[in-house]
Amino acid sequence: MTDEDGELVPTQLPFNTEARTLLYHWQHKNTDLCNSEMDEVLVGVYSKLDIYVIRFSLILQLSRWACDESDKKEIDSTSVEGAISIVEYFRITAKRVQGITNSSAMLEQLPTDKLSLYNALPVEFTTSEGITVAQKQNISADSFKRFLADKKGKLFENVKHGRYKKLI
Repeated sequence: MTDEDGELVPTQLPFNTEARTLLYHWQHKNTDLCNSEMDEVLVGVYSKLDIYVIRFSLILQLSRWACDESDKKEIDSTSVEGAISIVEYFRITAKRVQGITNSSAMLEQLPTDKLSLYNALPVEFTTSEGITVAQKQNISADSFKRFLADKKGKLFENVKHGRYKKLI
């Protein structure tokens, strides 16, 4: 819409009651996650998600309006739910990227013998296969098991009982 001088007139698109309630509930949950997160980089990412969820809600509402799936009077809960899904994808991705970044730094800080062992391990291995590789590197089975336990979730993922996967 334009006014009599041809200037664009902004249109406000408020959240309907259900959408606002859904948004506020998500924002409180996000605030709790920000307050409980120990990684400052992730806190920064999480805090930006508050703004993104609102922007994505508007984009989705207008995209749905352009496709004759909704109106352009208010932002509804369908658009907010979609926006929440999008920002949760970004949260998960940020956590993965930060985990990889932190793991890479952790890998660089390993003692030479442990770094050599890590590099010698296949991408996926069983505990017994890992012990065999460790023994070839002159590392005892007990020392290997401690290394595996200490770095589980950081350098290794426990795929299933007795089976591991390198994260880097």
